Amino acid sequence: AGAPDSYSALSALFTYGNFGMVSSLKTLHIGYMDCIPAGFCMDFSSLESVTIDRLVSPVVGDYAFMRCFNLRDLDIPAVTEVGEAAFQSTDIETFDGSGLVYIGGYAFSDSALKEISLEENKTLTEIGDGAFMNCRTLGSPVLPGCLKNIGDRAFADCWMIGSVQIPSGIEYIGYGVFEGCEGLVSLTLPFLGQSKDNLTGLSGLFNGYVPYGLRTVVLTDATVIPSYAFSGYPVFEISLPDTLKNIEEHAFSDCSLRSLRVPDSVESIGYGAFSGCTSLEELDLPYLGLNASQSCTLGDLYGEDVEQFYPRLFPSLRSVRVRSGGEVPDRAFYRCERLETVVFDQSIRTIGREAFSGCYRLSSFTLPETLQSIGSS
Repeated sequence: AGAPDSYSALSALFTYGNFGMVSSLKTLHIGYMDCIPAGFCMDFSSLESVTIDRLVSPVVGDYAFMRCFNLRDLDIPAVTEVGEAAFQSTDIETFDGSGLVYIGGYAFSDSALKEISLEENKTLTEIGDGAFMNCRTLGSPVLPGCLKNIGDRAFADCWMIGSVQIPSGIEYIGYGVFEGCEGLVSLTLPFLGQSKDNLTGLSGLFNGYVPYGLRTVVLTDATVIPSYAFSGYPVFEISLPDTLKNIEEHAFSDCSLRSLRVPDSVESIGYGAFSGCTSLEELDLPYLGLNASQSCTLGDLYGEDVEQFYPRLFPSLRSVRVRSGGEVPDRAFYRCERLETVVFDQSIRTIGREAFSGCYRLSSFTLPETLQSIGSS
């Protein structure tokens, strides 16, 4: 990517004896160029303003303005490509990205960039590794639906990003793409990992260090929640899509989840999926089981022995809804002491023995017309 190397950098126009002209140049205005070549103004540390009236080939070459520390005013035609490290360590705050097809690795890294306009973009397919890394004033980017690849650590250490929505057509999300994004509160993405075939959970997206402020995760097209996907992370709210098929073992273990609706599309829920979810207050399930035909107790979904870990197994759970399934097994809600409301939708036929034993606060109980038998105690 980037402009051809055959173009001469601007600094080559100056002899070594006159290099002081380069180091002191502040304003550059060019009427016409084929493109902006590689290394064009690299290390012009005093350069503050660049104006180019016309570009035949709308390309900014690799390292074109790299380490132009004082470059803030940039007036050039819209470009399709920004090469590797083209604006690294510059003072540019805004950039028109409406026509971009490609953003090279480290293109804007360590710069003062606050905004890159991508809202109207219909052509961008790739953001390279570290493209915006350490842009600590960059606000929340609007990523276009045409985007296919986001490189490793592309937005790492962008402290001001508060929310990101990754389009459903994405094919690769780089490792550590949001590492160090301490201001991130909300994240929307199609799957949990680097690709649909490499599901690493939240850990891979943050290089293991999920920001404490992340509160909401919305999944738009996921089919699998991998084991330990949210394990130990401070996420309060998770939205699951109707495309979801499988929730693997310990998927939500020890996270700060407060409520969850599992969609009807889910075919299996792994043992201990909610283990250690001590903040979970509301749970809405398609069935009470590891799958639609294999019923289980709430203790199985929490992955613990109720007798051994009582009373800290369900310290916050107040409301449960079960939308389908034929059977509620024996001791299904045994010793859920804070449980106040239980709702069973249609198709429940039997409720087992001691299903609600120890549910001392249970005050609202809705039974379906399909119910045929209730166990003793």
